[in-house]
Amino acid sequence: MRRNMMKVMTTILTFMMLFSMVGCSKKEGKSTNVDTNESQVKENDGQTEKTYPKVTWYIRPSAQQDMDIVVEELNKIFREKVGAELEIKRVDPGDYNQKMMTTIAAGEKFDMMHSAPRYGFYDNVAKGAYLPLDDLLKEYAPKTYANIKSEFWDAVKVDGKIYGVINYQIFGRENGFRVRKDVYDALDLSSKEIKTFEDMDEILVKMAEIADGDDIVFNMNKEGLFNNSLTYHGLDPIDNDMGVIRIGDNKPVAENRYATEEFKAYVNMMHKWYKSGYIPKDSPTREYSREFVATGRIMASWDNHKPGDEYEVNTLYGTEMEYIPSETPFVNTQNVIATMTSLSHTSPNPDKAMQILELVNTDPEVYNLLINGIEGKHYKKVGDNRIEPISNSGYAPNCGWMVGNQFNAYLLPGQPDDVWEKTIEVNESATISSAMGLSIDITSVKNEYVQCKSVLDEYLPALVTGAVDADKHLSDMLDKLEQAGIQKIIDEENRQIQEFLSAQ
Repeated sequence: MRRNMMKVMTTILTFMMLFSMVGCSKKEGKSTNVDTNESQVKENDGQTEKTYPKVTWYIRPSAQQDMDIVVEELNKIFREKVGAELEIKRVDPGDYNQKMMTTIAAGEKFDMMHSAPRYGFYDNVAKGAYLPLDDLLKEYAPKTYANIKSEFWDAVKVDGKIYGVINYQIFGRENGFRVRKDVYDALDLSSKEIKTFEDMDEILVKMAEIADGDDIVFNMNKEGLFNNSLTYHGLDPIDNDMGVIRIGDNKPVAENRYATEEFKAYVNMMHKWYKSGYIPKDSPTREYSREFVATGRIMASWDNHKPGDEYEVNTLYGTEMEYIPSETPFVNTQNVIATMTSLSHTSPNPDKAMQILELVNTDPEVYNLLINGIEGKHYKKVGDNRIEPISNSGYAPNCGWMVGNQFNAYLLPGQPDDVWEKTIEVNESATISSAMGLSIDITSVKNEYVQCKSVLDEYLPALVTGAVDADKHLSDMLDKLEQAGIQKIIDEENRQIQEFLSAQ
């Protein structure tokens, strides 16, 4: 009897202690769960509320009135499928680079960011600012990883590890001539083979004869055409300004691109066009301007091409244009890594961030909600996979090229039904650089690089637009580049190429 009484008393005391602990918990805090990586249940004044870990994503679209509304619609999906919420931290495009440099330097906690070489991708990897993603991709984004061929993943590797989730879009780059349609038809160019600059030289003579008023026979700005026609010349850029290797060379050797016979032939041809009046006289000082291009005055130009770009191109030029291909598609490291998403080493929720990226890359509903907004409010559907944007709707971020897999996008007015299939075909059939995955580190030759860049800034605008005598000015530029240390840069690039090839 006494033993039973003791058991009863012990049970009562245990319940009293538990009740006391629960009471203290309610007094000392509203939340009974402080795990930041899982959804939580909070009790506020008797009301139960479920909260979710927040994944922060820095991107750079223009300001959108309805961004918060769209993100809330996305979060309805992410809460259910990922157990997390997304917070988009938008930065103005012009401020993005500086903002992210400051954010990273300050050690701010965030999950992911739009990344690219022009936004310090390689510097950030070297500083340890990004997480390696190989394991995260395979565990939390297996479909994203499987959808893209392994050679393209090689492009985003540094020291053998992946540091960016590729935004899958057009990778195989192809350039050629654009000719205004009325000119194209008047000269019956469909019956002529135009593959080379020499072929176009003959056509420009006829274009100049029919030019009227303010017509621009051949468009040009201070950037010239050479660096955008390297593939045409059989050259593969391994940095932004100086080194190239030969396409198709399985044992590539870096060269000074401005000392090649191809560059010499190019500047001589441009000088001929400039003297003939085909190229605008102000080209050496003129920046690229969409307003200038959209005047409808341009008779011919050299331009990048991708499948189904007719509507986009015609809008850009302000008139209908015909495309004349002069290259076969080619893909190198720079093409693939032009736009990516990287995860911060400070990320509180890398697994959740990668799960969100998996949906952005593989779920058409999620992708189109992010890039097009809400059906009926920001666009209307005019087919199973085709939409028309609603003007002034409050959401038109133009970020399809910046995030996710563009081949999940609804078709816009003017895009052919098979545009994504054709684009994937280009990617799959394009010639792949023999140095795919090579990333040149100029740290050890940074002083020489700065000095050479100064020489190029002085000489190139006049040379690449044909405004000066090519032989004399090219010789002067090459001499100054040698004095500035370009050979040291090329030697360092060759050292890194050999190191890269040895590791394959």
